[in-house]
Amino acid sequence: MDDGRLTLINVARETVVRMTGMQGYNAEETEQIRNVIFQQTEAAIKGRVAHKGQST
Repeated sequence: MDDGRLTLINVARETVVRMTGMQGYNAEETEQIRNVIFQQTEAAIKGRVAHKGQST
């Protein structure tokens, strides 16, 4: 993910947190976020490896 998209995600998250008056995330929400990040990262890595394997 490029820096622009990461910045957009961070700004959007902060906007939602501030608009809803949240003070942060509880343990369950943190675990859910962590799982999504791991799943997305794994999918991106697998996709990149598969793509690289096709070009050789």
